[in-house]
Amino acid sequence: MGEAKVKIRDERMLAGARKLLTVCTRTRAGEGVVIVTDTETMALAEPLAVAATELGAEPTICVMPTRTAHGQEPPAPVAAALAAARVFFIPVTVSITHTQAVKNAVQAGARGLVMTDFRPEMFIHGGIEADFEAQAPLCRRLAAIFEAGKQVHLSTPAGTDLHLDATGRRGNALTGMV
Repeated sequence: MGEAKVKIRDERMLAGARKLLTVCTRTRAGEGVVIVTDTETMALAEPLAVAATELGAEPTICVMPTRTAHGQEPPAPVAAALAAARVFFIPVTVSITHTQAVKNAVQAGARGLVMTDFRPEMFIHGGIEADFEAQAPLCRRLAAIFEAGKQVHLSTPAGTDLHLDATGRRGNALTGMV
């Protein structure tokens, strides 16, 4: 395995990054890991890169100017790096989730996590504490129920009473793992 020479300021952040690599993306030694960040979220790349190095993967950090609108394509060199990646992480301020660059990376076989509006503390507590493997079957069951359903009815004690037609909608089991 690789040996990281960078000292992470908060070991708890590194633990969260390790979980994202080992559980959520199942990163393996030798895989190219591309971490796309912007000028406002560069600190989020460090724990991911160190954790990838520990696993024996080969991280590359791409820093781009913060996008001016959600869905704006990243610069061409970033898109090329994503296209060459086996694994990617995208902790950015403004979403590039639905860009052609990300679609091309996934179509080329990359697996990854888009982490829009991710904050340093999210490496430590909150969703990172989930047991992703244990919750995956429930996520898949709920997606199947949604997909088979025709009507969605959401009501709350506060008075919300929403009815939606779900005919033909695809269930999307977001397990947190790719």
